[in-house]
This record gives sequence, structure tokens and C-alpha cells, in this order.
Amino acid sequence: MVSKVTVKSGKYTNILMGTVQAAIAHGVLDAVRAGDIPREKVDDLGIIYSVWLDPAVLDQKKLGAD
Repeated sequence: MVSKVTVKSGKYTNILMGTVQAAIAHGVLDAVRAGDIPREKVDDLGIIYSVWLDPAVLDQKKLGAD
């Protein structure tokens, strides 16, 4: 995973390196299960993805959370 910003906050890092990484991994797994990524190629492929995460995720009020 390649971040598009310099991470300066522990909360941001937790979201980016936890939730976002897990979501991407599940998406790749879904693609393999659906046959979009051939199962026999999974050991031969590498996936590099770039992520930009809106800093607003750190502000629970902006997200509508209590």
C-alpha cells in the first residue's frame, strides 16, 4: 500500500493501516473468488495500490457519529 500523504496522526494511521488495509485485502479476496483474478495466478501477482484517506475521518462530528 502506498499512501499519498505523510501520516502524522496515530488515529489516522490506525484507520489507514487497519481498516483500509483490511478492506482492500477483502476486495482482492472477493476478486479471486469471483474469478476476476485467476486463482492459479495469485502466487505470481503483486498488487500495489495508492490510497488517499480524507482527514475528515478523524473528526467524528463531520462523519455524523455521536
